Amino acid sequence: MGDAVNGGGEGQPAWKILEDLTKAATVRIHVPRAGYSPLDTVQEAGLFLGSGFLAAPQWVLTCAHVLFDGAALRPVGKGERVIVCQVGPSGLPFALEGEVAAVLPEHGPATGPWPAPDLALVRLRRPAPYTCAYLSDRPAGTQLDGNGLYQVGWIDNGGRLTLRGGAVTVAGTLGGPGEPEQLLLKGEGFIAGSSGGPVVDLRRGEVVAVVKSRLRDGGSGSAVDIACLRSLAVPGLTAERATPPFGTMLPDGPWWEGAATGRAGTDLAAPVPAAVLPEPRAEVDAAPGPVPQPPEPEEDLYQVLYRDHDRYHASQLAGGAPTWTDAQRALWGPGTRPGPLDRTRLYGLFAELPHPVAPAALATLLRGLPLDLYGADRPHPPRAWRDGFGVLRDRAGGVRDPYTLALRYVLAVLHAATQAGAAAPFHAAAHSTAAPPPAEAPSATGTREAEHALRKLRDWAADAADELPPGVRAVYHTELADWWRAHERPAAVLPRPRRRAARRAVVLRVDALGWQPGHVTWGLAVEEGEPGGPEPLTESVHESADAVPLRALPTALAGPLADAFRRCDEPAAPAVLHVALPHDLLGLEVDTWPDPSGGGPLGAVRPVVVRCASREQFGPEAEVDPVRWAALHPRGPDAEGVHGSVLDCAGGAPRPLADDLVTHPAEIPVLCQYRGAAHPVTGDALPRLVRAGYGVALWRRRGEFSRTYGMVPGYAYDGNCSGFHTRVGQEVRAAHSAAYLPYALHDWRRAAEHGQGWSEGVVLMYDPPRAAPALLAPP
Repeated sequence: MGDAVNGGGEGQPAWKILEDLTKAATVRIHVPRAGYSPLDTVQEAGLFLGSGFLAAPQWVLTCAHVLFDGAALRPVGKGERVIVCQVGPSGLPFALEGEVAAVLPEHGPATGPWPAPDLALVRLRRPAPYTCAYLSDRPAGTQLDGNGLYQVGWIDNGGRLTLRGGAVTVAGTLGGPGEPEQLLLKGEGFIAGSSGGPVVDLRRGEVVAVVKSRLRDGGSGSAVDIACLRSLAVPGLTAERATPPFGTMLPDGPWWEGAATGRAGTDLAAPVPAAVLPEPRAEVDAAPGPVPQPPEPEEDLYQVLYRDHDRYHASQLAGGAPTWTDAQRALWGPGTRPGPLDRTRLYGLFAELPHPVAPAALATLLRGLPLDLYGADRPHPPRAWRDGFGVLRDRAGGVRDPYTLALRYVLAVLHAATQAGAAAPFHAAAHSTAAPPPAEAPSATGTREAEHALRKLRDWAADAADELPPGVRAVYHTELADWWRAHERPAAVLPRPRRRAARRAVVLRVDALGWQPGHVTWGLAVEEGEPGGPEPLTESVHESADAVPLRALPTALAGPLADAFRRCDEPAAPAVLHVALPHDLLGLEVDTWPDPSGGGPLGAVRPVVVRCASREQFGPEAEVDPVRWAALHPRGPDAEGVHGSVLDCAGGAPRPLADDLVTHPAEIPVLCQYRGAAHPVTGDALPRLVRAGYGVALWRRRGEFSRTYGMVPGYAYDGNCSGFHTRVGQEVRAAHSAAYLPYALHDWRRAAEHGQGWSEGVVLMYDPPRAAPALLAPP
């Protein structure tokens, strides 16, 4: 463990990297109280419940018994609110609101301790800003080595909340027949408040358990295996439909006895090649009116959690700070294939694919590989593609070539994720009579990501095949070529359904008071006009010349905004809200203010965009260029569409803007690293776009700094750049015209409310030329 970490560790030993990352991911959980803001709540030791840790940017894992309100003498139930605190590198607390999404078991006892597995998941309203833990992919029931474990948790140290960590060792297990097994640990880290904290294996570089309880002697405690999360409900399945044990008798006999299940001798049997994916149906232009929304499917929390977890860690590979993968590479040593880097990349691609519909589907796939699977499904069967790969890693010790085994598994996932048919593989030692395991069909919004991931998986498999001996290599390349011919097709560009636009728009103007820092005045107007027509008609509906503290603005505007929206909203067509702001306040979080209707944040209820109200400060050249504006609003489906260009980010690190900025008229500038107008490094990016006459731009908040107003906390976490670049590029291209972007942004924000946090904190400047109407209509 003393080896230096390659690729970003700067000479630190791997165990030190892991300790630091574990502490950074460990959070404390507080119960909300009336009259306390979230930031006040997390600084009150009396409201402290216990520890937890970030399993993904929007997910906190803790113990169910931690979520107990001592003052009210009741548990904090599913759907109820808690406040989570993550402490950043500077030592300042960052408060995040969340709600309890799941507890295990679902029903706790009326009295006495909470039974194992005693786990709870909290879903955060916004992604946490700092690092997340790396969760183990070990099969359930895998024995841990006695040494090399490290436990972290928050404790109340005389009214001061302190993070404490310490080494622990495995002393045995707790739990009788029929009970979830717990790890019995010995060490000095078990103090009240540490329940819910992570237990990290410093030999493997991953979190393996959650601290559950402290035994009476204080020198020992218990922990729950991370794999117990696999007991979360599988939507649509009853207990009777759970996967059979790997040793269950099948119609053709036990799985280990014949080629009928895909195994013959020591050869690697292949899954069945996939059938051609059906072509997407052509969209028919919808008549103006509301877009029908399909019913929300029941959410598989296990798959959602690990999808977000694996996407996050794959995105960290582009950053400059030491990561969990860096530490794992140092622990595993050079030359190991598949190694930690392979695993992190593969899991990030698996996360974009439709997941197995049930544990039994994944069990079918694994039975086709030459592995000793006995007991690998007990007490909890693998459920996600990453779990299957974890079985390979754990059980491949007797396999002559683990790299070839990993290649076979990736090929099996390729076939399964594309709804495999019944044709036999080219190089199978024996034909498989079992149907390939189905995968859940991707949603419309996930189709592009799944197609991209399938191609990247194909590329990984091709690279892996290149390293095999010539005879075997040709066989695998033949199968890959056949799979590619069966599935290659141009990426489908699905036209967005037409949306009905309200005929009137609401404009909120916020004016800074230079003589009274931190205070503003405001006005509300209603605009009405036709796209491409003359200057819109404007009607002032509310004005306030009284100085209002910026923080009090949402409260002061609640009533006036409600009145303005009543004037403009139409059935199934909420009015667009344009917010005209000084250039150093363009990051104001108006989209997060509560909508007066009570339907959620403003940005999730209606399109919310910003304008720059201080262009005149930069001279006439800052006026929006009408030629560029016209290029961003093409007429007709055959006209060239818009596309986004990230200007200020290279590999997760800020870079200065080029002198010529965006050169193509149809390019929309995107800022990934912008941190506000007053930031010493990134502060000039957005003002330069304003000064150059750009009327459309996208950026995401990373902590907005203003000399006048202080810091407005941002949401985007450092390092998650590659995923953001990919998604924003795809979405801008799909919009085709900048006129649709406000509506697309509305869709993104609605998705963020349901846990798709890539778009959290994204801001759109949509600032028409003075002669153009504010009213928008989809193209």
